Amino acid sequence: MADPFTIAVSVAGLASLGLQLADTLNKYAGSAVDSKDRAQAIREDINLAVQVFKTLETTVRNDANRAMMNDDSQKLVQEHVKQCETIFFGIQKILPRSDAKSIRTRDLIRWPLIEPKLELLRGNLEKVKTTLQILINVIILAAMSEG
Repeated sequence: MADPFTIAVSVAGLASLGLQLADTLNKYAGSAVDSKDRAQAIREDINLAVQVFKTLETTVRNDANRAMMNDDSQKLVQEHVKQCETIFFGIQKILPRSDAKSIRTRDLIRWPLIEPKLELLRGNLEKVKTTLQILINVIILAAMSEG
Protein backbone atom coordinates (compact mmCIF):
# COMPACT_ATOMS: atom_id res chain seq x y z
CA MET A 1 0.00 0.00 0.00
CA ALA A 2 1.38 3.40 -0.96
CA ASP A 3 1.71 6.01 1.72
CA PRO A 4 -0.11 9.36 1.46
CA PHE A 5 3.10 11.14 0.42
CA THR A 6 3.45 8.84 -2.61
CA ILE A 7 -0.18 9.49 -3.46
CA ALA A 8 0.43 13.25 -3.23
CA VAL A 9 3.36 12.99 -5.65
CA SER A 10 1.24 10.98 -8.10
CA VAL A 11 -1.52 13.57 -7.89
CA ALA A 12 0.96 16.40 -8.51
CA GLY A 13 2.18 14.67 -11.68
CA LEU A 14 -1.39 14.15 -12.80
CA ALA A 15 -2.13 17.85 -12.30
CA SER A 16 0.86 18.69 -14.49
CA LEU A 17 -0.40 16.40 -17.26
CA GLY A 18 -3.83 17.99 -16.98
CA LEU A 19 -2.36 21.45 -17.47
CA GLN A 20 -0.56 20.26 -20.61
CA LEU A 21 -3.81 18.86 -21.99
CA ALA A 22 -5.63 22.10 -21.20
CA ASP A 23 -2.93 24.01 -23.10
CA THR A 24 -3.35 21.76 -26.14
CA LEU A 25 -7.13 22.20 -26.04
CA ASN A 26 -6.63 25.95 -25.79
CA LYS A 27 -4.58 25.86 -29.02
CA TYR A 28 -7.28 23.72 -30.61
CA ALA A 29 -10.04 26.10 -29.56
CA GLY A 30 -8.08 29.07 -30.84
CA SER A 31 -7.65 27.47 -34.25
CA ALA A 32 -11.00 25.89 -34.97
CA VAL A 33 -14.00 28.11 -35.49
CA ASP A 34 -16.71 25.45 -35.16
CA SER A 35 -15.07 23.61 -32.27
CA LYS A 36 -14.06 26.60 -30.17
CA ASP A 37 -16.84 26.48 -27.56
CA ARG A 38 -16.79 22.70 -27.20
CA ALA A 39 -13.00 22.53 -26.95
CA GLN A 40 -13.07 25.34 -24.38
CA ALA A 41 -15.67 23.43 -22.32
CA ILE A 42 -13.52 20.31 -22.28
CA ARG A 43 -10.48 22.42 -21.39
CA GLU A 44 -12.40 24.01 -18.52
CA ASP A 45 -13.39 20.58 -17.18
CA ILE A 46 -9.76 19.50 -17.26
CA ASN A 47 -8.74 22.68 -15.43
CA LEU A 48 -11.40 22.01 -12.79
CA ALA A 49 -10.10 18.46 -12.39
CA VAL A 50 -6.58 19.87 -11.96
CA GLN A 51 -7.88 22.07 -9.14
CA VAL A 52 -9.40 19.00 -7.47
CA PHE A 53 -6.03 17.20 -7.81
CA LYS A 54 -4.22 20.15 -6.24
CA THR A 55 -6.73 20.19 -3.37
CA LEU A 56 -6.30 16.44 -2.95
CA GLU A 57 -2.52 16.82 -2.89
CA THR A 58 -2.75 19.52 -0.20
CA THR A 59 -5.25 17.45 1.78
CA VAL A 60 -3.12 14.32 1.68
CA ARG A 61 0.06 16.18 2.63
CA ASN A 62 -1.60 17.65 5.75
CA ASP A 63 -0.46 15.70 8.83
CA ALA A 64 -3.88 15.72 10.50
CA ASN A 65 -5.56 14.47 7.33
CA ARG A 66 -2.84 11.89 6.67
CA ALA A 67 -3.55 10.34 10.05
CA MET A 68 -7.18 9.82 9.01
CA MET A 69 -6.28 7.91 5.86
CA ASN A 70 -6.55 4.20 6.50
CA ASP A 71 -5.56 1.56 3.95
CA ASP A 72 -9.04 1.54 2.40
CA SER A 73 -9.11 5.30 1.82
CA GLN A 74 -5.57 5.23 0.42
CA LYS A 75 -6.56 2.43 -1.94
CA LEU A 76 -9.67 4.35 -3.02
CA VAL A 77 -7.63 7.48 -3.74
CA GLN A 78 -5.06 5.47 -5.68
CA GLU A 79 -7.75 3.78 -7.78
CA HIS A 80 -9.36 7.10 -8.70
CA VAL A 81 -6.04 8.77 -9.41
CA LYS A 82 -5.23 5.85 -11.73
CA GLN A 83 -8.61 6.28 -13.44
CA CYS A 84 -7.90 9.99 -13.96
CA GLU A 85 -4.49 9.14 -15.34
CA THR A 86 -6.08 6.69 -17.80
CA ILE A 87 -8.60 9.35 -18.86
CA PHE A 88 -5.88 11.98 -19.33
CA PHE A 89 -3.73 9.59 -21.36
CA GLY A 90 -6.80 8.80 -23.47
CA ILE A 91 -7.35 12.52 -24.10
CA GLN A 92 -3.67 12.99 -24.84
CA LYS A 93 -3.76 10.15 -27.36
CA ILE A 94 -6.74 11.68 -29.18
CA LEU A 95 -5.48 15.26 -29.33
CA PRO A 96 -2.76 16.53 -31.66
CA ARG A 97 0.71 16.53 -30.16
CA SER A 98 0.94 19.20 -27.49
CA ASP A 99 4.46 20.22 -28.51
CA ALA A 100 3.24 21.44 -31.88
CA LYS A 101 3.38 25.22 -32.10
CA SER A 102 0.08 25.39 -33.92
CA ILE A 103 -2.74 23.09 -34.86
CA ARG A 104 -2.60 21.91 -38.46
CA THR A 105 -5.56 21.90 -40.85
CA ARG A 106 -5.56 18.10 -40.78
CA ASP A 107 -6.08 18.22 -37.00
CA LEU A 108 -8.99 20.64 -37.39
CA ILE A 109 -10.66 18.40 -39.94
CA ARG A 110 -10.45 15.50 -37.48
CA TRP A 111 -12.43 17.40 -34.83
CA PRO A 112 -15.86 15.91 -35.71
CA LEU A 113 -14.31 12.45 -35.37
CA ILE A 114 -12.56 13.02 -32.05
CA GLU A 115 -15.15 15.19 -30.32
CA PRO A 116 -17.47 12.28 -29.34
CA LYS A 117 -14.50 10.40 -27.87
CA LEU A 118 -13.45 13.49 -25.93
CA GLU A 119 -17.00 13.96 -24.63
CA LEU A 120 -17.08 10.37 -23.37
CA LEU A 121 -13.76 10.87 -21.58
CA ARG A 122 -15.03 14.20 -20.26
CA GLY A 123 -18.04 12.45 -18.69
CA ASN A 124 -15.79 9.82 -17.13
CA LEU A 125 -13.52 12.54 -15.78
CA GLU A 126 -16.51 14.27 -14.20
CA LYS A 127 -17.50 11.09 -12.35
CA VAL A 128 -14.00 10.47 -11.02
CA LYS A 129 -13.55 14.13 -10.10
CA THR A 130 -16.80 14.12 -8.12
CA THR A 131 -15.77 11.00 -6.21
CA LEU A 132 -12.40 12.56 -5.36
CA GLN A 133 -14.13 15.73 -4.14
CA ILE A 134 -16.33 13.67 -1.84
CA LEU A 135 -13.30 11.75 -0.57
CA ILE A 136 -11.42 14.98 0.14
CA ASN A 137 -14.38 16.23 2.18
CA VAL A 138 -14.63 12.95 4.10
CA ILE A 139 -10.90 13.03 4.96
CA ILE A 140 -11.09 16.64 6.11
CA LEU A 141 -14.28 16.03 8.11
CA ALA A 142 -12.74 12.98 9.81
CA ALA A 143 -9.63 14.98 10.73
CA MET A 144 -11.76 17.83 12.09
CA SER A 145 -13.90 15.50 14.20
CA GLU A 146 -10.78 13.89 15.69
CA GLY A 147 -9.16 17.22 16.45
